[in-house]
Amino acid sequence: MIEINSLSKIYKNSTVYENCSFNIPEGKTLLIGPNGIGKTTLLSMIYGYRRPSSGNIKVFSLDSVGDIQEIRERVSYIPADGNLPLNLKFNELLEYVECFVDRKKLDRYLTYFGIEYLLKKYPSNMSSGERKLARISIGLSMERELTILDEPLINIDKQRKNLLVKLLNHEVRNVIMTTHEDDYIFYGKFNMIAVRRNIQKSRSELYQLDERKNAFSLRVKDEKIVEEILKRYDIEFELEDGNFLIQTMSENLIAEIFPFLLEYRRVLFE
Repeated sequence: MIEINSLSKIYKNSTVYENCSFNIPEGKTLLIGPNGIGKTTLLSMIYGYRRPSSGNIKVFSLDSVGDIQEIRERVSYIPADGNLPLNLKFNELLEYVECFVDRKKLDRYLTYFGIEYLLKKYPSNMSSGERKLARISIGLSMERELTILDEPLINIDKQRKNLLVKLLNHEVRNVIMTTHEDDYIFYGKFNMIAVRRNIQKSRSELYQLDERKNAFSLRVKDEKIVEEILKRYDIEFELEDGNFLIQTMSENLIAEIFPFLLEYRRVLFE
């Protein structure tokens, strides 16, 4: 889906990427890394907001510099800090974007997140989390082949975080999303890529993470009960040597399975 070929991005005083080559397959991909590491820079180059210093990026075999219009017809990009026009109520704004979105699907997303009351609000009267969920609902209802979300979980409450991740897992075919929250592992089998800083070479690099090394290992008293709980949360798991290996762990889940735990640990990527 995404081919990164000998990519370099150099600013006046720093090198973000240098001669980086990497492929991101179709499906759901999570870019993990701390703030300032280059995740947003990479997404903005994929979408054509920024140009590489050298090398190229192919999106569905289209060039991110030469084929920007075609890419934007196939890709929806929801930035971390984007905003909504402050002088229009949300329902007035939707009149301007109706030609780009599936309105029935948009209304369903607003109901799903419990934010349909925003329709009569000005963005200036919304919280940052409400504005973000409104923008996410618009972006998802555009029905593009690929949806890119930059830090979508910031400023969103825990319940709606879980709702968003579940929605992405079950309804959106191709997703690239970023996070710096290394204590939150997502529902479903996201392809996980770490963006890490190579201190010696003063540049950021991409690493494919082994999902089994980014899992939680649970040893429990009653396997049957825990298996039923995991299935209720739509969580995929493996049983290995009496341990449950899962990629998802939220506080709600921890609270529910806590009485049955003998051991709970994070299996870290090394």
